[in-house]
Amino acid sequence: MPHTSHKKKKKQKEYQSQKRVQLVDSDGWTHVVKGPHGIRAKEESIDWPTELQPTEIPQGLTVEDVRARCAEYQTRWEASEGCQTLVNLVENTVLPLEHLQIDTCVCTGLGSFTGAAGSQASMISNGSYITARMRESLYQLAMLTTVLDVLKKKKNHGILNVYLQDPVFNALDHSYLSSRGFIVLKHPHIFCKITSSTFLFAPYNEPSVLHAALSAAVPPLYIGNNLEVYLDG
Repeated sequence: MPHTSHKKKKKQKEYQSQKRVQLVDSDGWTHVVKGPHGIRAKEESIDWPTELQPTEIPQGLTVEDVRARCAEYQTRWEASEGCQTLVNLVENTVLPLEHLQIDTCVCTGLGSFTGAAGSQASMISNGSYITARMRESLYQLAMLTTVLDVLKKKKNHGILNVYLQDPVFNALDHSYLSSRGFIVLKHPHIFCKITSSTFLFAPYNEPSVLHAALSAAVPPLYIGNNLEVYLDG
Protein backbone atom coordinates (compact mmCIF):
# COMPACT_ATOMS: atom_id res chain seq x y z
CA MET A 1 0.00 0.00 0.00
CA PRO A 2 1.32 3.49 -0.82
CA HIS A 3 0.26 4.91 2.53
CA THR A 4 0.45 3.49 6.04
CA SER A 5 -1.01 4.73 9.26
CA HIS A 6 1.01 6.49 11.94
CA LYS A 7 0.11 3.70 14.33
CA LYS A 8 1.53 1.05 11.99
CA LYS A 9 4.76 2.99 11.54
CA LYS A 10 5.14 3.31 15.28
CA LYS A 11 4.60 -0.41 15.79
CA GLN A 12 7.10 -1.24 13.04
CA LYS A 13 9.70 1.01 14.63
CA GLU A 14 9.18 -0.59 18.03
CA TYR A 15 9.59 -4.05 16.47
CA GLN A 16 12.78 -3.08 14.69
CA SER A 17 14.26 -1.63 17.86
CA GLN A 18 13.80 -5.00 19.54
CA LYS A 19 15.88 -6.69 16.88
CA ARG A 20 19.14 -5.01 17.79
CA VAL A 21 21.11 -4.15 20.88
CA GLN A 22 22.93 -0.85 20.43
CA LEU A 23 25.27 0.26 23.17
CA VAL A 24 27.28 3.46 23.42
CA ASP A 25 30.11 3.34 25.92
CA SER A 26 31.57 6.22 27.91
CA ASP A 27 34.13 6.96 25.18
CA GLY A 28 31.45 7.46 22.53
CA TRP A 29 31.98 4.16 20.70
CA THR A 30 28.84 2.50 19.34
CA HIS A 31 28.49 -1.26 19.70
CA VAL A 32 25.66 -2.98 17.82
CA VAL A 33 24.80 -6.61 18.44
CA LYS A 34 22.49 -8.34 16.01
CA GLY A 35 19.28 -9.82 17.38
CA PRO A 36 17.83 -13.17 16.27
CA HIS A 37 16.01 -11.55 13.34
CA GLY A 38 18.86 -9.30 12.29
CA ILE A 39 19.00 -5.63 11.43
CA ARG A 40 18.73 -4.00 8.05
CA ALA A 41 21.06 -1.43 6.64
CA LYS A 42 20.02 1.06 3.99
CA GLU A 43 21.15 -0.36 0.66
CA GLU A 44 23.42 2.34 -0.66
CA SER A 45 26.91 1.89 -2.09
CA ILE A 46 29.38 4.76 -2.25
CA ASP A 47 33.00 4.60 -3.44
CA TRP A 48 35.95 4.97 -1.09
CA PRO A 49 37.38 8.53 -1.10
CA THR A 50 39.90 8.63 -3.95
CA GLU A 51 42.13 11.33 -2.46
CA LEU A 52 43.54 9.02 0.22
CA GLN A 53 47.02 7.69 -0.55
CA PRO A 54 49.55 5.45 1.27
CA THR A 55 51.55 7.26 3.92
CA GLU A 56 55.30 7.78 3.77
CA ILE A 57 57.50 5.37 5.73
CA PRO A 58 60.20 6.86 7.98
CA GLN A 59 63.68 5.98 6.80
CA GLY A 60 65.17 3.01 8.63
CA LEU A 61 61.94 1.88 10.33
CA THR A 62 61.64 -1.93 10.25
CA VAL A 63 58.96 -4.50 10.94
CA GLU A 64 60.68 -5.37 14.22
CA ASP A 65 60.58 -1.71 15.24
CA VAL A 66 56.87 -1.65 14.48
CA ARG A 67 56.33 -4.89 16.39
CA ALA A 68 57.95 -3.39 19.49
CA ARG A 69 55.93 -0.19 19.15
CA CYS A 70 52.65 -2.10 18.77
CA ALA A 71 53.49 -4.20 21.84
CA GLU A 72 54.12 -1.02 23.81
CA TYR A 73 50.76 0.47 22.85
CA GLN A 74 48.99 -2.82 23.48
CA THR A 75 50.33 -2.75 27.03
CA ARG A 76 49.24 0.86 27.49
CA TRP A 77 45.77 0.09 26.15
CA GLU A 78 45.32 -2.99 28.32
CA ALA A 79 46.19 -0.94 31.42
CA SER A 80 43.47 1.61 30.65
CA GLU A 81 39.98 1.86 32.06
CA GLY A 82 38.62 1.95 28.52
CA CYS A 83 40.04 -1.49 27.80
CA GLN A 84 38.41 -3.02 30.87
CA THR A 85 35.10 -1.39 29.98
CA LEU A 86 35.24 -2.85 26.48
CA VAL A 87 36.25 -6.32 27.72
CA ASN A 88 33.37 -6.35 30.22
CA LEU A 89 30.95 -5.21 27.53
CA VAL A 90 31.92 -7.97 25.11
CA GLU A 91 32.09 -10.67 27.79
CA ASN A 92 28.79 -9.76 29.45
CA THR A 93 26.74 -8.66 26.43
CA VAL A 94 28.09 -10.44 23.36
CA LEU A 95 29.43 -13.80 24.52
CA PRO A 96 26.22 -14.88 26.33
CA LEU A 97 24.16 -14.58 23.10
CA GLU A 98 23.72 -18.17 21.97
CA HIS A 99 22.41 -17.27 18.51
CA LEU A 100 25.48 -15.16 17.73
CA GLN A 101 28.13 -16.78 15.54
CA ILE A 102 31.19 -14.95 14.25
CA ASP A 103 33.75 -16.56 11.94
CA THR A 104 35.46 -13.59 10.24
CA CYS A 105 36.60 -10.09 11.11
CA VAL A 106 36.69 -7.13 8.74
CA CYS A 107 38.46 -3.91 9.71
CA THR A 108 38.21 -0.75 7.62
CA GLY A 109 39.67 2.66 8.34
CA LEU A 110 42.29 1.61 10.88
CA GLY A 111 44.75 4.17 9.56
CA SER A 112 48.50 3.91 9.08
CA PHE A 113 50.39 3.23 12.30
CA THR A 114 53.85 3.42 10.71
CA GLY A 115 53.81 6.53 8.51
CA ALA A 116 52.36 9.96 7.88
CA ALA A 117 51.26 12.04 4.92
CA GLY A 118 51.60 15.62 3.74
CA SER A 119 53.39 18.11 5.97
CA GLN A 120 53.65 15.59 8.81
CA ALA A 121 55.77 13.20 6.75
CA SER A 122 58.93 15.23 7.36
CA MET A 123 58.27 15.20 11.12
CA ILE A 124 58.70 11.42 11.32
CA SER A 125 61.70 11.14 9.02
CA ASN A 126 63.93 9.69 11.73
CA GLY A 127 61.37 7.09 12.79
CA SER A 128 61.22 8.15 16.45
CA TYR A 129 58.44 10.76 16.28
CA ILE A 130 54.84 9.55 16.26
CA THR A 131 51.99 11.77 15.06
CA ALA A 132 48.63 11.97 16.80
CA ARG A 133 47.00 10.05 13.95
CA MET A 134 49.58 7.28 14.22
CA ARG A 135 48.90 7.01 17.95
CA GLU A 136 45.19 6.70 17.26
CA SER A 137 45.86 3.88 14.81
CA LEU A 138 48.11 2.09 17.28
CA TYR A 139 45.43 2.23 19.97
CA GLN A 140 42.75 1.16 17.50
CA LEU A 141 44.86 -1.84 16.50
CA ALA A 142 45.29 -2.66 20.19
CA MET A 143 41.53 -2.42 20.68
CA LEU A 144 40.90 -4.73 17.74
CA THR A 145 43.38 -7.25 19.17
CA THR A 146 41.60 -7.19 22.52
CA VAL A 147 38.16 -7.84 21.03
CA LEU A 148 39.50 -10.70 18.90
CA ASP A 149 41.08 -12.26 21.99
CA VAL A 150 37.82 -12.01 23.95
CA LEU A 151 35.73 -13.46 21.12
CA LYS A 152 38.05 -16.46 20.93
CA LYS A 153 36.91 -17.43 24.43
CA LYS A 154 33.65 -18.72 22.99
CA LYS A 155 33.86 -21.83 20.85
CA ASN A 156 31.30 -20.75 18.24
CA HIS A 157 33.33 -17.61 17.48
CA GLY A 158 36.03 -19.38 15.50
CA ILE A 159 37.44 -16.40 13.63
CA LEU A 160 39.34 -17.93 10.74
CA ASN A 161 40.44 -14.78 8.94
CA VAL A 162 40.96 -11.12 9.79
CA TYR A 163 40.73 -8.80 6.78
CA LEU A 164 41.90 -5.18 6.83
CA GLN A 165 41.73 -2.39 4.29
CA ASP A 166 42.71 1.25 4.33
CA PRO A 167 43.99 3.24 1.34
CA VAL A 168 46.57 4.93 3.58
CA PHE A 169 48.28 1.64 4.49
CA ASN A 170 51.87 1.65 3.27
CA ALA A 171 54.16 -1.30 2.54
CA LEU A 172 55.36 -1.46 6.15
CA ASP A 173 51.81 -1.52 7.48
CA HIS A 174 51.14 -4.41 5.08
CA SER A 175 54.24 -6.30 6.15
CA TYR A 176 53.53 -6.04 9.85
CA LEU A 177 49.85 -6.97 9.55
CA SER A 178 50.74 -9.91 7.31
CA SER A 179 53.31 -11.08 9.86
CA ARG A 180 50.45 -11.40 12.35
CA GLY A 181 48.46 -13.57 9.99
CA PHE A 182 46.07 -10.79 8.98
CA ILE A 183 45.02 -10.35 5.35
CA VAL A 184 45.27 -6.89 3.79
CA LEU A 185 42.94 -6.31 0.85
CA LYS A 186 42.43 -3.54 -1.66
CA HIS A 187 39.17 -1.66 -2.12
CA PRO A 188 36.52 -2.80 -2.96
CA HIS A 189 37.46 -6.42 -2.22
CA ILE A 190 37.07 -5.85 1.52
CA PHE A 191 33.30 -5.40 1.24
CA CYS A 192 32.93 -8.86 -0.31
CA LYS A 193 34.19 -10.32 2.97
CA ILE A 194 31.40 -8.84 5.09
CA THR A 195 28.73 -11.45 5.81
CA SER A 196 26.07 -12.21 8.38
CA SER A 197 28.78 -13.82 10.54
CA THR A 198 31.36 -11.00 10.43
CA PHE A 199 32.66 -8.82 13.24
CA LEU A 200 32.98 -5.40 11.63
CA PHE A 201 35.50 -3.05 13.23
CA ALA A 202 35.27 0.36 11.58
CA PRO A 203 36.91 3.09 13.68
CA TYR A 204 36.28 6.63 12.47
CA ASN A 205 35.28 5.61 8.94
CA GLU A 206 34.21 8.07 6.30
CA PRO A 207 30.39 8.03 5.90
CA SER A 208 30.74 6.71 2.35
CA VAL A 209 32.81 3.75 3.54
CA LEU A 210 30.35 2.89 6.28
CA HIS A 211 27.50 3.06 3.76
CA ALA A 212 29.32 0.66 1.44
CA ALA A 213 30.20 -1.73 4.27
CA LEU A 214 26.64 -1.94 5.55
CA SER A 215 25.27 -2.31 2.03
CA ALA A 216 27.41 -5.41 1.51
CA ALA A 217 25.83 -7.26 4.44
CA VAL A 218 24.68 -6.63 7.98
CA PRO A 219 27.29 -7.89 10.47
CA PRO A 220 26.13 -9.42 13.77
CA LEU A 221 28.70 -7.37 15.70
CA TYR A 222 29.87 -3.87 14.88
CA ILE A 223 32.19 -1.48 16.71
CA GLY A 224 32.84 1.95 15.27
CA ASN A 225 31.13 5.20 14.36
CA ASN A 226 27.64 6.12 15.54
CA LEU A 227 25.45 3.85 13.45
CA GLU A 228 21.97 5.22 14.10
CA VAL A 229 21.75 7.40 10.99
CA TYR A 230 22.44 4.37 8.76
CA LEU A 231 19.73 2.12 10.16
CA ASP A 232 16.07 1.89 9.26
CA GLY A 233 13.74 2.87 12.07
